[in-house]
Parts: sequence; structure tokens; C-alpha cells
Amino acid sequence: MRKINVHRAMWMALAPIGASLVAASMAGAQTTTYVNTFDTSSSFQTIANYNPPPISARFDYGGYTPTNHHSVNWSAAEDHTGNGGGSVLLSWAFNGPTFGSESAAFTMDLFPTPGYQVTDISFALMVAPGSAEDSFGGNGYFQVFTRDASYNDNATPFAEELGNPSYGGPSTNDAGTWELINIPLSDAQTRAITLQDYDDGNPSSRNIQGNEAIYIDDLSVTYLSVPEPASLGLLGASIPALMLRRRRARSC
Repeated sequence: MRKINVHRAMWMALAPIGASLVAASMAGAQTTTYVNTFDTSSSFQTIANYNPPPISARFDYGGYTPTNHHSVNWSAAEDHTGNGGGSVLLSWAFNGPTFGSESAAFTMDLFPTPGYQVTDISFALMVAPGSAEDSFGGNGYFQVFTRDASYNDNATPFAEELGNPSYGGPSTNDAGTWELINIPLSDAQTRAITLQDYDDGNPSSRNIQGNEAIYIDDLSVTYLSVPEPASLGLLGASIPALMLRRRRARSC
């Protein structure tokens, strides 16, 4: 008669159960939302912090003029919700007639490596009145990127003419008005986000020349939260316990 290895058979029987429970736990991951209303000067720092907290907001890269003329500050003068808080003020300069099309990129470090699976990013943005305009009646071509676990740039679906989202002409520039930006993502692995403005005037004689400034407020980042390691450990421990219980019942 063929001898059956009871322990092996039991493990083979229980393994699919354990795997299905883990899969169900992962599939049922909840979402968590990080929110920063920038109500105080201590709500962020202005130097690189690749493994927050705290989060940072800083100039990352750009053309000759923005690299040499930029600043990041907390501003109590503008607040999206009007509750007496504040916002992040990003400032830079373009000199299109001399250097042609330039870019200015600011990065916000949000999460420690390797980041989280982000499903949605939203924030309020306002172009500061008096910001220099481009030939499209706006303030440059504005894009948002995510930075993955290796800190590589990944473009999001969002891009618009800064200060003139509808491309309706100079008379529609909405400087001084808050715009709420929402960017849905497909579980993008994210450590940071980069806000880039590009001087897209053409020809060079019509490029932006002058100072630019934007306010950022009410940042909200939603990401998937997986079961805690302790929970998965308890799940793993339950399988041998179940085996032992069944073995004792069999020997009685």
C-alpha cells in the first residue's frame, strides 16, 4: 500500500488557502490621503529631503536664467481656503530674448523611498499678478511629473498653458485666481512630484522676459495602503496552527 506523507498533503491542501487569503488582503488594500494645507512656515522645508518627512519644496533644474534667479518661500499673503493660513510661493525669472526657451522645475519630496502607489494628486495653484506673459497670453507651458522609486521623471496626463488654461488669448489670463488641479493616476509609484514651467514663446523675440511666481496650496495625494507586515505575519502563523489542530483531531 502506498504510504501518504500527511504533513506534505496537509501543506499542499492549505497552501492555496493561504495564498488566496494574501491575495484577498492585497486586493482589498485601502487608500490613504496625505494632505498639506501649508498653514505654517514649518509645514515644509526648502532643501532637498529625498526620504521625508518632512516634505520639501525646492528648485530642481532649469535654464540659465531660472537657475540663477529663483526662490522658494512660505507665504502668509495668499491662502486658498482663506482661513488665515498660507501657501508655498515659487518664484523664478525667464530671459527669452537672450536665452530662448527655458524651463524652471520645482520638486516636492513627499514620501521615503521607494514611495507609494499614488492614485490621485490634487492641489490649488494661483499665478501671482504681474507675472510676465508669453506670446499665448499665459505664463508658460506647465506640466506635472511624478518621480518613481529610482527618482526618474514620469509625465502625468496634466499639462496646460499656465495662467491661461483655455488658450483663449491675453484677455483670459487668470493671474490672481486660484485654480484647482486634479490629476488621476494609475497606481504610479511616487516619491516626489515635479512642477515644471516651460517658456514656450515662439519666435525667440516673443519669449517670456521677466519674473514669474506661483502659489501652491492644499496639496492632497491619495495612495494605496497595503496590510501591515504584522498582519501578514499573523496570517502566515495561522496556517501551521491550523495544521496542528487538524493533526490533533485526527489522532484522537
